[in-house]
Amino acid sequence: VSERILKFQTLPRKAFQRRLEGDVRLQVSIDRSGYLTAVQVSEESRHSMFNEQALTAVDKASPFPPIPEGISDEEYSFSVPLNYRLPY
Repeated sequence: VSERILKFQTLPRKAFQRRLEGDVRLQVSIDRSGYLTAVQVSEESRHSMFNEQALTAVDKASPFPPIPEGISDEEYSFSVPLNYRLPY
């Protein structure tokens, strides 16, 4: 699921122009079918553009694959770190 979110992670143009980097950690919850039920920033970047982009990435990545049969919970929650680094 984390890999799916990372596919939609992009470095905001403003960050590239201003040479900014940051880290964000999200708490994501999905239902048995893989649909997003909740997402929140659990560790914010000091640059709000990274927080906003991380939330957008999760939204674009949804829906996710269904929860495997081996997990009995009706909802699955997990933490996702997103690191925003400039290409050097």
